[in-house]
Amino acid sequence: MEFKVEEFIEFPSVEQLRIFFKSELLLLAKHYYMDEVKSTMKKREIFKVVLEHLADEEIFEDSALSLLKTEKTEEFELRKLELEFQKAIKEMEIQKELKLKEMELQSRKLDTPRDQKDFDVAKNIKLVPPFSEKNVDKFFLHF
Repeated sequence: MEFKVEEFIEFPSVEQLRIFFKSELLLLAKHYYMDEVKSTMKKREIFKVVLEHLADEEIFEDSALSLLKTEKTEEFELRKLELEFQKAIKEMEIQKELKLKEMELQSRKLDTPRDQKDFDVAKNIKLVPPFSEKNVDKFFLHF
């Protein structure tokens, strides 16, 4: 179905304005001589300018501008949810790193030899061969 500006002018409605495509909003802005509307603008920005202009021209009531406020709050809520999601992901990454470091420390504890307190020199002295000054070479060959 082809868009006709004349039909919208005869029966203007905010609901219809909301479902217009960007190209249709541009045609409407061109009809009402809105020079501030550019084709490079986003649809949301064009919608805002057209709606404000139509409210100023008293084609729509001022209550129609409440649509802009609800869109802003929806954008705000969406952004807030995105930030909360990113925060949750960062917290999960931090928890993961902490668990990995804890596991690494535990594995190091298991890999390290026991404290030197467990080694008793007096008990193990009998394992050292006797030293003889005449046969020094034989003594060092044991090591």
